[in-house]
Amino acid sequence: MSKTFANSIILNSAFYTYYDMDIPSVTFNTTAGTFNLNNKTLKISNASPTSITGTNNSNYFNGGTLQRAINSTGVYEFPVGSFNNFQSATVNANGLMGVSTISATHTQGAITGTAPSTTFTGVAITSALNGGWFSINPNIQPTGGSYNITLKIKGSTNTVTNANRYAVIKRNNSTSAWAVNGAYVLATTDATTVTSTINSLTSFSDFAIGIGASSLPVSLTGFAVKANNSKVDISWQTITEINNKGFNILHSIDGTTFNSIGFVAGKGNSNTSSNYSYNHPFPVKGNNYYRLEQIDYDGKKTMSEIKMVAFNGKEMLVTVYPNPIVNSINFSKFFIPGTSIQIINSNGAIIEQGFINGNSYKPKQLVTGMYKVVVIEKNSNSIFTNNILVQ
Repeated sequence: MSKTFANSIILNSAFYTYYDMDIPSVTFNTTAGTFNLNNKTLKISNASPTSITGTNNSNYFNGGTLQRAINSTGVYEFPVGSFNNFQSATVNANGLMGVSTISATHTQGAITGTAPSTTFTGVAITSALNGGWFSINPNIQPTGGSYNITLKIKGSTNTVTNANRYAVIKRNNSTSAWAVNGAYVLATTDATTVTSTINSLTSFSDFAIGIGASSLPVSLTGFAVKANNSKVDISWQTITEINNKGFNILHSIDGTTFNSIGFVAGKGNSNTSSNYSYNHPFPVKGNNYYRLEQIDYDGKKTMSEIKMVAFNGKEMLVTVYPNPIVNSINFSKFFIPGTSIQIINSNGAIIEQGFINGNSYKPKQLVTGMYKVVVIEKNSNSIFTNNILVQ
């Protein structure tokens, strides 16, 4: 049986329901206590993020399903705990499309169904907090947008002292594997509660707080490369950093063999977003591939995904002489100051880069072999490439 109410409920004391209920909003007064759902479903029809107010460690829902109407954007808390402990899942919707309601239940105790058995950037996650886990499901899965989710789990008996080992984990259903999806944020702890967040998710399902075998590494987001006149702009962001020495910027002309072209220092340890950038002044004509190698102070390394940018400058008609070269590379064109040159060996590694002023460039040191010369003229963005032989 279901009861629909036109008016909102204000709780002054603990409440117990025998019915599924549909109400606009719920307000917990200071000493209200718990709203026992008795394995029923409570539907909140008002889509405002403030349709539930006054929740705290004593005032919350337990023992059933809490369903909330939502807007495409907004922060919605689902304070659905156990009889003994306040537990909470908060959904921060960012332009979610197609979703009109979200339902949440909390199950007290250790995870049932599949157990965690996954890795995140090399760190094994084979257990989760035993204070409980959440099933969070929309009326339909989103067709666009994303959301962030924050879990608060209280009363676990298997907590660890290092909060950097916690991460929100997710599975599709009780028979699916757990994984870390999205971009995780460093967890926080107090005497009784672990709080952990994951960002940039696009589907809903089961959630728990996993425990890593060691500290989890840097959370990298927003890695992008973009051609900018005769250069390539590289940018990325981190949400969290643990023991982060910095980033090697790697470049490749074939997407397979990468060479370091620079280093950007990290923040060490940080729980706030950080923006980074690097400018590559010597891209080659055609496809340029980039990736980041994140390095911890203890030497541990983590690779990013690979990004590609096509660099299609205007081809110059220039000859090189003599070829084979002896001491210097001479060109049939005078270049303006600031024109860049790269010398690439047969393995695709950039072994020297610099600037030409005039029509000659003297390499620092070249051993016998075949090389590619790439010249990018300043201002005009014109590109010249040629093979040279050193005897």
